[in-house]
Amino acid sequence: MADVRQRSVLTGMTVLEAMNRNVCRMAADAALSDCIRQMTRSRDDAVLLESAGGDPAGVISRTDLTGAYYSGLELSTPAADIMNEVLFCSETDRIEQVLALMGEAGVHRVYIRENDRQVSGIISFTDIVGLLYRYCRACRKSRRRAGDTQTGQLPRIRIKEVMTDHVFSCLTGDTIGEAIELLLCAGTGAVLVVDEASVPAGVVSKTDVNRAYFLGRGVDDPVGSVMTSPVVS
Repeated sequence: MADVRQRSVLTGMTVLEAMNRNVCRMAADAALSDCIRQMTRSRDDAVLLESAGGDPAGVISRTDLTGAYYSGLELSTPAADIMNEVLFCSETDRIEQVLALMGEAGVHRVYIRENDRQVSGIISFTDIVGLLYRYCRACRKSRRRAGDTQTGQLPRIRIKEVMTDHVFSCLTGDTIGEAIELLLCAGTGAVLVVDEASVPAGVVSKTDVNRAYFLGRGVDDPVGSVMTSPVVS
């Protein structure tokens, strides 16, 4: 019987091809407010916490900060109090292995370290998607090669073929706390905000929630006061 081996576009690709060497870092004794400020400045979704000696101590994400806000933790709380374990991989690991690790752990990023040395980079879902885009644009067999976008030969993949068709939403008058419950329970990064007529009024994301936390807004404030508007669709 023939040996049939399944392959994907990612088969054989390593972490080195997709990794990002810009890592958002902070001291493990930093306050939650410092983490929000640093994430906002660097536009990252997580920050690596390091010991005084520069060793990785833990990681804190926007989801962790959202949970801290909902729990009523003070902004002065040390980030180490809510940090999570850091997951590591090597530059030579296959991307398929790293995706499996992310799926098992329920995380969107893994840090890169070689032989227990300091962290040299990070790989996230966004980095992998970017790699696939570059790969398809460069492949000589691809109909999405750079320069071919005006030929009319692109495959017509529709949004409906890849979209998530269940939209999570809340009302403009719902509280920030209720929006946080929806964000955390649904496991999504943002939810749609609609008015009483079910017309889209805005979007509230974990970034918006973290900003409200940093500004000292109460979780009982209306979500309409912190949402991003208008809705881009």
